[in-house]
Amino acid sequence: TTFSLLSSRGCPYRCIYCNSHNINGRKFRARSPQNLVREIELLIRQFRAMQFEFVDDTFTIDRARVIKFCRLLKERAINIKWACNARVDTVDIGLLKEMKNAGCTTIMYGIESCFQENLDVLKKGTKVEQSEKAISWAKEAGLTTHCYFLTGIPGEGYDKVKQSVGKLSKLEIDFPSVAILTPFPGTELYSIAA
Repeated sequence: TTFSLLSSRGCPYRCIYCNSHNINGRKFRARSPQNLVREIELLIRQFRAMQFEFVDDTFTIDRARVIKFCRLLKERAINIKWACNARVDTVDIGLLKEMKNAGCTTIMYGIESCFQENLDVLKKGTKVEQSEKAISWAKEAGLTTHCYFLTGIPGEGYDKVKQSVGKLSKLEIDFPSVAILTPFPGTELYSIAA
């Protein structure tokens, strides 16, 4: 059984498709590492929980907080397995190795596209090269990669979708997931589609 944990709310990024801003706002508010560890200890005691998934939009926004959390797990000899969502521009090899050393097994990246023009349309704020590095670093750190991609991006034709499949196969992602871009009410994408 995997237990879901929410360690923060709010996302400061500007992706045009994200519905989270309507729910959690743009201001990042995070629980302290100590608070998180106390909850994990409680779940272990009461439910024998040993596997967790952080369902934050981006668990890795605050690098120092993640490192403190990882080191607290090690200090208290809490041997759990966990996974989290991350942006490719919020990680580096040092951080990923800290996470792996503290029990992280899987990192989930919202990559969205292998083409820079698509990322620019989505206002993702990342570069294709950052995605490639983040995947490579995760593999080097010994983490499983689960990466999310979107299709149906404004201006994206069938040829580009076909090219995306070819590019995806070269990235050595453990679990690629492709979803159809959906214009949720309240998002900038919804205004474009309306």
